[in-house]
Parts: sequence; C-alpha cells; structure tokens
Amino acid sequence: MADLRGRLARVDPLLILAVVAAAAFFAFIYVIDPNRPGLATPQGWFGYFDQGAYLNMANQMADFHLASEAFRYGPVYPALAVPFVWLGLDYDPFSVVNGLALVATIAMTFIVGTRIGGRAVGAIAAFGLLFATPLVGFMAQPWNSTVSIVTVLIVLVVATNDRVGTWSALALGLAPALAFGARYIDGVFVGIIALAVLIIRRREWSVPDLIAMGASFAIVVGGVLLMQASILGSPFTTPYAFTTRAEQPGVNDQDLGAYSLGMVPKSLFGMFVSPFLLGERFGGASMLQSAFWFLLAIPGVAVAWARAGRIRVTLVTAAAVSLLAVIFYGSFRGGGPGSLQFGSLHYFKAWWPLWALLAALAFIWVAKRTPNRTPEQPDEAPGCS
Repeated sequence: MADLRGRLARVDPLLILAVVAAAAFFAFIYVIDPNRPGLATPQGWFGYFDQGAYLNMANQMADFHLASEAFRYGPVYPALAVPFVWLGLDYDPFSVVNGLALVATIAMTFIVGTRIGGRAVGAIAAFGLLFATPLVGFMAQPWNSTVSIVTVLIVLVVATNDRVGTWSALALGLAPALAFGARYIDGVFVGIIALAVLIIRRREWSVPDLIAMGASFAIVVGGVLLMQASILGSPFTTPYAFTTRAEQPGVNDQDLGAYSLGMVPKSLFGMFVSPFLLGERFGGASMLQSAFWFLLAIPGVAVAWARAGRIRVTLVTAAAVSLLAVIFYGSFRGGGPGSLQFGSLHYFKAWWPLWALLAALAFIWVAKRTPNRTPEQPDEAPGCS
C-alpha cells in the first residue's frame, strides 16, 4: 500500500488534470449531444447506418450468434461493447468504451509529449487535442476509428519507453491487430509504425518478447479471419465486399473501383479547408475550421527530426504514414466535400494526437527562440523634473 501511495504521489499533476478534464468533458458532451439515444429521438445515433450496425453486431455477438447480414464492419469495436451489453447497458453499451478510450487517448498523448519534448509539449498536445479539436464529439458518438486512435498511441508509448520487455512486446503486437480487427486498412497503417519501432529497437527484444509479440498479433488477426471464414465464407472476404452504392452498381468497398487518386485533391480540399467553396451546401465543419493549429504539425516534422532524439525516426515514419492514410481516405468514394455532414472527419481521427504532438513540438521550438528582453527603464518618468 505504501508503495502504491508513493507511485501515485509521483504522478504528474498535469497528467491527473488532463485525465479528470477528459472524463468531465466527455460526460458533458455526451449528455448535451442531441444525437445521443433518448434525447431528441429514442434511438439517437443508433438510427444511423454505421452506429446502428455497431449496436446490432454487439447485440448479436453478446448472444453468440452473428448473422452474415449483420456482419457490416470489423468485429473488434462491437466486441468491446459486448461486456456492457451483458451488464444491461443496452441504452448505449459503447458509452463506457468510448469514455475510457478518450481518457486513455489524452493521457497517452500527454505521456508521449512529455517524453519527446518535456511537460510543455505534453500539456499543449493533450489539452489542445481535448479542447481545440472536435475529438470529444467524435469519441462520444460511436465510431470504429476509436480503436485506431488508441492503437496508434499505444505504439508511440512503446516507442518512447525507456525499456521494453514482455508487456511492451504484447502491446506492440496487439496494436496493429486490434486496428486491423476494427478498420482493416488501419491495421496496415498502425502496423508500419509498429514495424518501425520493432526494427529501431531490435537489439532490446528478447526471444520470449518476440514470441509474445507474434502470438498477440496472431490471436487477434486469426480470430478475425476465422470469423470471416465461418460467417462470410472465406477468411479473406470482409464485410465491405457486400457494401455497394446505387451510383456504382456492382462496385463494393472492397473493390479498387471504390477508390480513385483523381478525387484526392477535391476531397481533401473539401474535408480540410471548406466544402462550401466547392459548391456544397450541407453542414459540417472542415478539419482546419475545427483545428487550424494542426498546420503547425508540418514544420513540427522537421523539429521532430532535429530535436526528438532516438524517437525521431518513429515520429517521422508516423507522420509519413498519416499522410498516406489521408491520401487513402481522400481517394475513397465515401469521402469528399459532401461527406462532412456524415462524420467523415473520423477517417483521420487516428492521427490527431500525432498532429497535436508535432504541432506542440513546433510551438515550443519557436517559443524557445523568442528573445526574452526586458525593456530598458528610463531614469525618470517622462515629464518629470
């Protein structure tokens, strides 16, 4: 008990404040959100396609029977809500999952920021992410990208650990596997960063560590593939093979026809700058409208390379992967200028903590180079004799 009290006493007060603020802000936003179940309508956001599919999957998985027609998305995110279905939280079994995910996101952002640039970087990144981005709203409403954002940060926490061991290895294996099981392509993005960490710190891993890493990855990915084989008929058939749209008959979200690099410039301009300048007349705040300070992440990459020590390769790799993810989702037919009203910014949510960290690094770098001069005081006040 004394040891526990000692550890708690050493916890950074700013980290405690960040955790408390995140929990309080999440509760506030959740309660006042007119789209939550039981406020404006009984179903609330579960009347939407994505959120309704998550809930249906969670309910069927809780009964140990997931029908093929209900298998709409990767199974990991709905699976996280299953224990709360069993506990009787059928009102919204995702609420606790999402709240804990937000608290973990803010806490890990602060921890990573402190490790790579000091408390000021950690505080700016964590509190900026919490209060100066649309993150809380996108965490309160169920989105499977909530798994992706947590897994990216898990990899960054492992990358910045002073020492690695079995727990770090398990985390590094689980992160891309969970991202894959929630949003298939995000497993690739998270996996590239995890692979970079594995290679960079290759001399620190023991054989048991590597076995634990591989086993944790294989168990989750194997479970997802087994579900797809038993329910959809093939381990390589994902639910997106059955997602089609009227404007492209015969094309599903698993086909290359659902993606086009030609639409990237217009899509990203609409989602990051303004859909209205492109003629759209529907609601939805763009990324820079909600978090203009993320532009500092661009010079932040250079600062990270120059100042972040051994973590610099990981940070720059992660930044490059985030750009790749942005291009990928910008090429998706479900994105585009008109998609903001449907919450399409959540496609990029996994990278907001990284952008916040890079922006904070740039801000502190500039602040430290601002001359700290005290104006010279006159010998006597003007007009005095």
